[in-house]
Amino acid sequence: MPVAFKTLPLIVRIATLATFFNCWVLFEELIVDRQGLDRFMPFYRVGDLCVWDLAMAALLVLAWWRLHK
Repeated sequence: MPVAFKTLPLIVRIATLATFFNCWVLFEELIVDRQGLDRFMPFYRVGDLCVWDLAMAALLVLAWWRLHK
């Protein structure tokens, strides 16, 4: 029987959000930075918080909010 996301404890939902953001950071470090793909991403800063990180955080919060409803 599937479990609804909103029925999970708050700590599990927050940990899920943090895990997905951590996956994004690892993707940036392992793929974008090492392959030099940052030259194709406007406003990207290597090793610093940038617009791409904020956009991904906003997207994850939006998805988290939608799953919670």
